[in-house]
Amino acid sequence: MLALSGLFRQWAINENKFKPEQRTELIAFSADLEELAQWAGEGWRASDPSLDAPFLRFLARWVLDRSCVIKLEHTKHWLVSR
Repeated sequence: MLALSGLFRQWAINENKFKPEQRTELIAFSADLEELAQWAGEGWRASDPSLDAPFLRFLARWVLDRSCVIKLEHTKHWLVSR
């Protein structure tokens, strides 16, 4: 959740194609995800999907490689090979 929150925030700040209203929505989504992550707690882990999700691993790695905001400990469970 924190990685996705950071991704939305980065898009809102850095992506030139978004309209101001869209940027506001992305920032709101980011804040909502951060609040949800805080409510769920650090020990929360999403249930294992029934299908392999290589795109989610790709997205997590892409975000981590390009972000100085997101910390690896928040998303390391995404990077575990199945």
